[in-house]
Amino acid sequence: MSVDANKIYAVIRERLRAQRESLDMTQVKLAELAQVQRTTIANIESGRQNIPVHVVYNLCDALGMDVDEVFPKREDVLSVQKTSVEVHGETRLLPPRTAEVMRRLLEQ
Repeated sequence: MSVDANKIYAVIRERLRAQRESLDMTQVKLAELAQVQRTTIANIESGRQNIPVHVVYNLCDALGMDVDEVFPKREDVLSVQKTSVEVHGETRLLPPRTAEVMRRLLEQ
């Protein structure tokens, strides 16, 4: 299993955006406080730009957050490959080990 980078960035940007909005802070004000361009904030929030780690720290500081509030837990961003298994005429996508066990059970 590996982590899904897209999930990581999606969680981070959503948590930062939600905090900014809860503080009724504009992108312009956040950019000023974090010492980045407003377009950087817009690009991060829209998913057009992945956020560098040092910018996460600056944004958290500007938003009054700890970085541990922003980064997702590993288990929340694991990428598990799925394998299709035919179960009673229905195709199901299962993690590889589960699929293997399911196939063995269905053969009995």
